[in-house]
Amino acid sequence: MWIYDQETLRFLEVNQAAISLYEYAQREFLRMTILDIRPAEDIPKLLTDSMRPDKRHESHAEHWRHATKSGDVIEVEVSSWEILFKGRLAELVSIRRRK
Repeated sequence: MWIYDQETLRFLEVNQAAISLYEYAQREFLRMTILDIRPAEDIPKLLTDSMRPDKRHESHAEHWRHATKSGDVIEVEVSSWEILFKGRLAELVSIRRRK
């Protein structure tokens, strides 16, 4: 799981399970945005589809591809919820790796 800022897309918090799966240290995650864990060819879809305002305020599960620090591309199911975190609009995201 992690929390990211809706405006900047920066990671604000990340749990140990995500650190283990993606191979980044917590301090590395906190210097990154959610775009940094996407294969380059998937970024346009992320920016046009899932970032639309009409998709906010709903919990949904979607299948995406993410990239680990070592460059491996993994299939994941992403569920997210809009939250207020330290005074900022953010997304709480739960990731489940697909086998």
